[in-house]
Amino acid sequence: MTRRASDLLLTRLFLVALTAWAFNDHVLRRIAPGVLSGKLGDAASMVVFPILVAATFAPLARRLRVDERHLVDAAALGTALLLAAIKFHEGVAHAYQWALGTVQYALGWSSYHVLAAHTMDATDALVTPLLRSPRSPSGVCVSRSSCARVRCRSRDW
Repeated sequence: MTRRASDLLLTRLFLVALTAWAFNDHVLRRIAPGVLSGKLGDAASMVVFPILVAATFAPLARRLRVDERHLVDAAALGTALLLAAIKFHEGVAHAYQWALGTVQYALGWSSYHVLAAHTMDATDALVTPLLRSPRSPSGVCVSRSSCARVRCRSRDW
């Protein structure tokens, strides 16, 4: 039986990573800025972001009859490529700063539109192995057949 990508939003892995990301961004970065808080946020985002993207686009994927396992894989790959582009290419980093600043202004998080803060730190790419593919041995399974093939932890489902 195939599970939906939105089921990943309720796994312990996702919830712990989301909590760590929120704690890091709203508490730890203020009281202890530095390498630890920077890498913790990057690591948590590598787990959370692809799952959020896949769950967001899952209804469209179902309408187009695309297997949601492929959607989660594509979201993980896209996240890795986006992170690399933001960290290593100045033009992409500037576009990211502009887009994030626009979103922050539209949501009322900023009283005027400015470029979002961004540091081009190539060591941030070290967290990309934390991206979880649903068919990877360390990832979360999207279907029972993929769990059987790679022996994923079934208790997350």
